[in-house]
Order: sequence, then C-alpha cells, then structure tokens
Amino acid sequence: MTAISFFSAIGSLFIGFFQTWGSLFAAPLKKFDILWIIIPIYINWIVSDIYQEKRGTSFGNAITNGAVVLWVAIDWARYLVNNFHSFSKYFIVGALLTLATAIYAIVILVEGIRAKEITLHIGRIREVSYVMIMVSPLIYGIIKINLPIILTILIGLPIFYFFFEFLLNLIPDPVSYLKDEKKENPSHRQSMQQMQQTQQQYNPSNPYHPFHHYPQHNQSHNPANPFPRKPF
Repeated sequence: MTAISFFSAIGSLFIGFFQTWGSLFAAPLKKFDILWIIIPIYINWIVSDIYQEKRGTSFGNAITNGAVVLWVAIDWARYLVNNFHSFSKYFIVGALLTLATAIYAIVILVEGIRAKEITLHIGRIREVSYVMIMVSPLIYGIIKINLPIILTILIGLPIFYFFFEFLLNLIPDPVSYLKDEKKENPSHRQSMQQMQQTQQQYNPSNPYHPFHHYPQHNQSHNPANPFPRKPF
C-alpha cells in the first residue's frame, strides 16, 4: 500500500465518521414527532452550559440533570412498548439502550444525593445531553441500531465535549454568572475566617473542643526524668 492510498483510506474513514455522526444530529428533522422532546434537550443544554455549568457542575445541577435523563428514558420505554408488540431484535436492542440510560440516570441521582465526586464528572449537562441527543434517533427508529453507529457515538463523545469546551472558553462570562460567583465567594471567605478563628481560640484544657484530640507536647518538667526530651 502506497502512502497516497493509505492517507486516502484514512481520509475516507474520517469523512464517513463525520457523515454518520452528523446524521445523528440531523435525524430528528426526518421525524417531527420527536422534536417535542429533542428541542427542550437542546435548549436546556445550551442555556445550562453557558449560564450554570460553564466552569463545571454542582451536585444540585447534576441531580437535576440525572432526573431529566431518567424522564427521557421513561419516554423511550413508553415508545417501545406502544410500537413493538413482539420481542424483535430491534425491540431488544432498544430496550437494552433504554435500560442502560436509566441506570446511568439513577447512578447520577444516587451518587449526587450522596455527594460523591464522580457525580460532578458524569452528571454535567453536556454529557447527559449528548447521550439523549444521540440515542433518541435510535430508539424512535429514525436510524438503525448497529455496531458502527454505537462506535460512532462513543468516539464522538470526547470530540463533542472538548469542542464545546473550547467554544465556551471563547465566550465572555455572562453577567448573571459573574454575580452568582460573587455571591458564593464571600460565604466561602467567611467560613474560612471562622475556621481560622476557631483554630486560634484552641484551648487544650477543653476536652470538648474539636481540636482537643491532637497530641500536644508536654514541656513541663518531670521530676522522675532529669533529662526531659525536648519537643521537635
């Protein structure tokens, strides 16, 4: 294989990938019935990504995002039950995708309520919106479910994430976002000041003080030990 044919094959793969990936985004235009669920997903993603999660999500936002994904998965299940009356191959694959998405949503909800750090990484609006946008055309029968489509969705996730991360860094911070940050910062500073004051007011004679359990060097002279060890 010559270098020209090699690069030609690579170029064909890239073109084929982006054509397939783009067809997933454009798929709702082929079936207007699902626009009522796709359009709110787009609106919620764009508004939340700019005005709430430009610097990352919070536990509260992640929990809300998980609830949205769970509701969409419920609608997918409703569609499958109403339109497929036999256990066909398409129904089984669609049901598995719906179940996987519902489990994903439940994990976000449960781990978010438990305030686990993983929630901030898997529950951001950009990731959950991507899942709903990509899988919806498959569930509603606009695009056939097959292995190349699944691989395209998986490969496209980091491209989708970092491309819009790059775009958001080019956009100035909204005024509302800056005001929210100013509201949060004073409270953080106040809590840090209170912690410092608590540490400065430490009294080792108080057994109920939160810092009482830290060991202290006893510098008093012990008559039984004429050579007391100096503290480090």
